[in-house]
Order: sequence, then C-alpha cells, then structure tokens
Amino acid sequence: MNDEPEFSALDRQFGDFLQRLAGGTAEVRLAAMCASRARAEGHICVRLDDMTPNAASLRKKLRASNVVGAPGDFTPLILDEQDRLYLRRYWEYEQRLATAIQQRAAASKPAQRRKERDLQQIAAATAVRNKFTVVTGGPGTGKTRTVMAIPDILQKEPAPAQPQISLPPPTAQAPAPP
Repeated sequence: MNDEPEFSALDRQFGDFLQRLAGGTAEVRLAAMCASRARAEGHICVRLDDMTPNAASLRKKLRASNVVGAPGDFTPLILDEQDRLYLRRYWEYEQRLATAIQQRAAASKPAQRRKERDLQQIAAATAVRNKFTVVTGGPGTGKTRTVMAIPDILQKEPAPAQPQISLPPPTAQAPAPP
C-alpha cells in the first residue's frame, strides 16, 4: 500500500536507507525523501520551511544525525546555514559552479567608455569583454538582439581563440504584436 503518494519509490527507498543509517529517526527519513523528491523535480535543494511548519525542531534533529552534515562535510545530506537541505553531490555541484562563475567574473576586463547609446550594443560589447555574461530581462527588452550582436562584434576584433557561447532554450516567446 502506498501511504506516501507524493514520494516516488526511489524517494522512499532513499529515506528508508538513511533512516537505517541514522539509527531510526523519522525526521531523517522525511528529510531524505524531500531532498530526493526536490532533485527529481529539478531543484538542487529543499528548504526546511517547505517540509514542516516547525523548521527549528527539524533542524535540531537533523544536525544531531550522523547522515546530515554542514557544508564541506562528507555526509549524504548537507544542511547549510540558510536551512537548505541538499544531497551532498548537488551541494558540491553548486559550489563548483559558483566558484567557476566567480573566477570568470573576476577575470573580466575593465569597462571601457563607449559612445553607443544603443543599450543592446553596449550589453553585447560588455559580453565580449568578459569571460562570463548573463543576459536577462523581461519580454521585449532586447535579449535576443543583444545576443545576436555578439558574433558581429567578435568578427570585427582579432581573437586568439574561438569563444564558447552557450544559449539555453527560450522558456517563453515574446508577446505577439497587437
């Protein structure tokens, strides 16, 4: 009988496994199942507040467990200072990504004064100068135009190596004109 329909069989098995490792605490089982389900839903972590209205009590019980550690510990689950619970592997992935972004941002070239009044051209020129750039904005703000301007700028400048450009698929389409 499935008395926990919101959890998959994998979530329940993972929860049971960590509960056994932790010596039988139901809170560890719940936390493990929630972290597993969150990952399956595309989230890297789950907040304790999203698991229970009594996050303080849950935090105390998890911190006392041998399967839940602090950032940097070698435990199956990681609970950080902001009450985010991670599967250790995904906490490590997040740390590596953050470090890579910080290193690229630190290696950015200093800003140069430019005479362009076109914000998309300024954004594209900034992207060319930096090792890491994120282009964001609401519908119709010129994100596509900005990204399309980057290759044009790169063709005009001598480059020792071909840059890598990664574009995620669009999540929505610009609104149709009235």
